Amino acid sequence: KGIRGAGKLKYLTSNIWSHDFVFYPDSANTMAYKFGIDKSTGPIETPDVKALDVYVHWEPQKDVLEVSDSDKPLEMYEGESAMSGQLTLTPKGLTGDGKMDFGTAEMESSIFNYKSNDFKTDTTSFALKDEASSSGDTANVGLRTDNVRADVTFEGRKGILKSNSAESHVEFPVNKFKAYMEELEWFMDRNEVDMNSSKVDDLGLKGALFVSTSPGMDSLAFAAPIAKFVMKTKTIFCEGVEYIDVADARIKPGDKKITIQKGAELDPLSNATVWVGKEMQTHVLTKADVRIFTSHDYSGTADYTYVDELGTGQLIHFSSVRSQNDITYANGKVEQLSNFTMSPYFAFKGGVELEGNDPLLRFTGFTKIIHPCSNLLNEWLNFNAKIDPKDILIPIGENPKNDDDLPLFNGFLFASDSTGLYPAIFTKKRRFTDYEVLKVSGYLKYDRKMKEFRVGSKEKLGDRTLSGPYLSFNTSNCTSYGEGRMDLGSKMGQVELKAA
Repeated sequence: KGIRGAGKLKYLTSNIWSHDFVFYPDSANTMAYKFGIDKSTGPIETPDVKALDVYVHWEPQKDVLEVSDSDKPLEMYEGESAMSGQLTLTPKGLTGDGKMDFGTAEMESSIFNYKSNDFKTDTTSFALKDEASSSGDTANVGLRTDNVRADVTFEGRKGILKSNSAESHVEFPVNKFKAYMEELEWFMDRNEVDMNSSKVDDLGLKGALFVSTSPGMDSLAFAAPIAKFVMKTKTIFCEGVEYIDVADARIKPGDKKITIQKGAELDPLSNATVWVGKEMQTHVLTKADVRIFTSHDYSGTADYTYVDELGTGQLIHFSSVRSQNDITYANGKVEQLSNFTMSPYFAFKGGVELEGNDPLLRFTGFTKIIHPCSNLLNEWLNFNAKIDPKDILIPIGENPKNDDDLPLFNGFLFASDSTGLYPAIFTKKRRFTDYEVLKVSGYLKYDRKMKEFRVGSKEKLGDRTLSGPYLSFNTSNCTSYGEGRMDLGSKMGQVELKAA
């Protein structure tokens, strides 16, 4: 049954008080009502430890003392942490197996190596939490990670944690994100964690992969080499973000920063660049203010530079940019006061639409031909078409109208006051009773080489030898030419014309 005793037992830097020591030939056991380890820097380096009601097992021949907590954890480092588990003291120093609680953080490891002002462990879990809560309470845990090695100093008031595996990741339960970070720096007093990664993926992108764990976010992901987690607000601040892919777009933050709030909510991005079509850059949006909702959904506003056939750029502001079914759509309006031109020969005002999978923009509004001829007055002409800046073709219907919804004519007319034949290039009749001799519809284009506007079917514009109505207006000599079936009626008197 052993020899029993009461009092104080001292071993190395430890002190044990008990009412009932039980001594055996090779060991001693007791439930100590008080236990302590003195802070020492040598020859055996140990931290300050204080505890009540602990179980102590001592083996003198093996030179080892084991202390296990009961209901109350062991206070360590002058009350800076509480240890739940077992401490082992030998001439080599103090080690531990269990969970360390720092109030707003926890670590759990099978081997802690303690020194007077710091400790290390090769493998541990780590969690930041609300004070007086448990790391098992997900609602109160801001950050947690497993399988990291740690070096914690109470003098420097911080800890360095490094990943042991490429598969190790940091989880942010409240933010519903995870990140494959290589190194974390924990600041005790601020309750913040700085994170960094030097990983480089197959595309040369540097940083740790951040992936949303929220089912509604559809695995939204991006890479960031630097990040900070602030426990007080449970906010993740990411820096060095080159881009984030959403739907068919590659969104490049203007300041290379992304902020993640609770519930996987991302702060709006300002002055971003959006590559619609991703690396293909089917369209490029600039000065974009966007909100990202999921990996398939974003919206905002942006500017777009329309480049004409001469390489001249003009700004279009899209007041609505959105994704739908993984395709980006954008809408904007060009006012007349902006003096916007689709080319040096076509002015435009109206609406502009972008569709992510189409390299051409759709223009819905009015155009006016630009020319130096003062004797020819032309008006705004309504149209709706996708425009190729290098080869503008504007559809002309049978009944074109101007911006006052009044009918326009294109062709030749005979004046009702008998003043003769006159050309009309997208203008109103001089008089309502003027007679239509040649009416031309189809498509309008400008021939730079011949310096003339041309109207006709696509086939006729491509091959002048084909039959069909055709009209041209030369901007050098301000003359008009027409051909096709003419309705001469009885207005020509004794003038002989051959109608083709």
